[in-house]
Amino acid sequence: MDSVAFAFTGDANDVSTFSGTIYHALSAAKELELPVRGLKLDVTAPGCRRRRILWNVVQLLTKGRRGGYQYSNDFLERLWAQDPPESGETLVNFFQLYPRSVIEGHNGPKLFYIDQTLRQLFETYSEAKLLPEQFKAELIARETEQYQCATGVIAQSGWAATDVIESYGVKASRVSSVICGPNLSTATLARWDQEALPPSQKAYGSALRLVFVGKDFERKGLRRLTEALSIARASGANAELVVIGPEKSSLPEEIAFADGLQFEGFVDKRNEEFRFVNLVSSCDLGCLLSHAEAGGMSLLEFRRLGLPTIAPHVGGAPEYVVPEASKLFQPDAPVDQIADTIVELSSDPEMLHKMKMAAWSARLSATWQAAVTEIWSKFESA
Repeated sequence: MDSVAFAFTGDANDVSTFSGTIYHALSAAKELELPVRGLKLDVTAPGCRRRRILWNVVQLLTKGRRGGYQYSNDFLERLWAQDPPESGETLVNFFQLYPRSVIEGHNGPKLFYIDQTLRQLFETYSEAKLLPEQFKAELIARETEQYQCATGVIAQSGWAATDVIESYGVKASRVSSVICGPNLSTATLARWDQEALPPSQKAYGSALRLVFVGKDFERKGLRRLTEALSIARASGANAELVVIGPEKSSLPEEIAFADGLQFEGFVDKRNEEFRFVNLVSSCDLGCLLSHAEAGGMSLLEFRRLGLPTIAPHVGGAPEYVVPEASKLFQPDAPVDQIADTIVELSSDPEMLHKMKMAAWSARLSATWQAAVTEIWSKFESA
């Protein structure tokens, strides 16, 4: 096979692009000695900010709303012109759209590897709902055309794959799903694996330690989790919550000054990845309570580090967890229900231990090496 290029709206070789997802996929492919490269598409290139501002001005004047420049064909054409695909190269786009010149003119296989469709994004993420309706309809029409003429569409969950088939009319034989891996480096995980102990040999404190990871605290449910913890503690639960991501000073007072919370702020995984891994794995239970979630990278990080989870029953998130080691909650689940689960797990060590052992046994079940190997098999059979 000729070379394969991974792409996103940003430099695929930069760990800060797309929360590191494409970087870690690329790293795993290189570790497997596969012929792959990442396209260097710089969204901070000269003139980009000015064109974005002009785009938003025109959107406001003509449609009454701004936003969405990153989906425009003008933006994508300029971006992809920075590092054009090579002739015959297999393209794997982690974004939902190619520029028209690539989808129509590139002579190599063109695939997608998406976390969700634009339809799902526009219907569930609050910031995306604000885009003009006509503009969203135009984007979905472009997306539909591209999915239907692409070599294949691979989704990061069955939830997203089903939408590609049912909402976009793509034949099921050309759609598949491959769960991605956690955005943690192989070297850090290898070091952690050498030092980590199974739950049966690990010393735990008396308190049930929950951990939350995420910068978007509202969408990812930190407020609900904090409220549930407060109710659980008032009911006698010996439980506390470690918060990684948002700075305490950026949070509302009702969260920032709630009892039982330990704020670690932003932990830069580029420089402190082993500290991050040790901090997360020192806890008993990983928590995410998003009201909208394509999958939830923190759930995969919890999974790889052997943590049971409290997770949202939304989007592709249920596919990212170990069923025997998880408690799932709908976005509209009463806070009291979540609090009851915290109370139950803090007072029933046998149940908690069973969940921990199930999580520990499945910790190697979702890796980027496995994901990339499966994705590669789609190229070879296409």
